[in-house]
Amino acid sequence: MLKDTFYKVVSSLEKDVSSFQWSIIINKEHEIFEGHFPGLPIVPGVCMMQIIKELLQDKLRIKLNLKSASNIKFLSLINPTETNQVDVDVEVKYTSSETGTYIADGIISVNAIPYFKIVRAVYN
Repeated sequence: MLKDTFYKVVSSLEKDVSSFQWSIIINKEHEIFEGHFPGLPIVPGVCMMQIIKELLQDKLRIKLNLKSASNIKFLSLINPTETNQVDVDVEVKYTSSETGTYIADGIISVNAIPYFKIVRAVYN
């Protein structure tokens, strides 16, 4: 879990029943940045994927595992010493109570400019 150590939620908004937005602050002092990369900290892509998963599972109040995604795009680097507050938007596209499957799209952005996108991510 990265929540409360790597990042903290500043605000959250439920846009509608299937669309959510959070504003988070990334901890620029986190030990991950000692190795990724010394002197030039960059948020690892796997951390961006984990942030979206954690926020969604907290909102749904269930444990989720990422099974697949049709598209993952790393559009810009996030250097937490320059930009440590980002917005995270998640839209749930499909749910199945029978299988416990959720399909969602997620975006991490700064000032409405996307830095990371995950499309048709399948969680269960």
